[in-house]
Amino acid sequence: MNKADKNIPGRWLYIAGGALTLIYLAALAWYSVGRWAEIRVMQPNNLGDFLSGSFSPLAFAWLVLGFIQQGIELRQNSTALLLQAEELRTAAMHAGAMVELQRKDFELRIQELEEARKKADASKVSQAKRREEQAIREMQPRFRFGLAMRDYQREHIVKGALTNEGPGCASVRILMEPIPGILELASAIEFAEFSSRLEHPIVFISRGTTPLTQPLTIHYTDAGGTERCQNFIVSVNDSHVSIVERDG
Repeated sequence: MNKADKNIPGRWLYIAGGALTLIYLAALAWYSVGRWAEIRVMQPNNLGDFLSGSFSPLAFAWLVLGFIQQGIELRQNSTALLLQAEELRTAAMHAGAMVELQRKDFELRIQELEEARKKADASKVSQAKRREEQAIREMQPRFRFGLAMRDYQREHIVKGALTNEGPGCASVRILMEPIPGILELASAIEFAEFSSRLEHPIVFISRGTTPLTQPLTIHYTDAGGTERCQNFIVSVNDSHVSIVERDG
């Protein structure tokens, strides 16, 4: 008997039953040989009683072995069912863990998509804002002041020019808080239209010799119809007046 046969459930019962059957049949044969003359002359009913009585113990033994075998198989089936139930429970736990991982992965992907959408929306808003700012910048005039030099015949008069190097604008007003007796505009400067590349004269009255600075503001309506302003700094020294745009 090889190793595979030893592992067959209940194999030993069949071996024990077979051995018991052989021993019993051998004993029955030995008994029958010694009384063969009596057996030969038995009536059929007596012979039937003899055979049934002879084989009843053997049948009972196989019945008992069958019950034992059935009990072994039931225990094995119960063990197999328990193992199967444990495997199913483990599989269910594993499936639950996989579902939880997939749920977390799904939530993470949703979060990533939401963040990507927000970034895309922010980028669109930023691009739209930049385009709007660019469009606004393209509608703004670019004022440039030429160097204002003193009139040698009237030294308190400083003459210069204002040029628009950008798009045209309207309702232009140049305002500067005067410093009485030292620096002021010769007259109020206002004009309804200031076309591109057009030049307007600007005249200051400057009687002081001490260097100083004073803010100057140009109010206007741009090409889009919005009222805006640009700020400059007027710097005065002994011989001329310079005007530069103020940062911010």
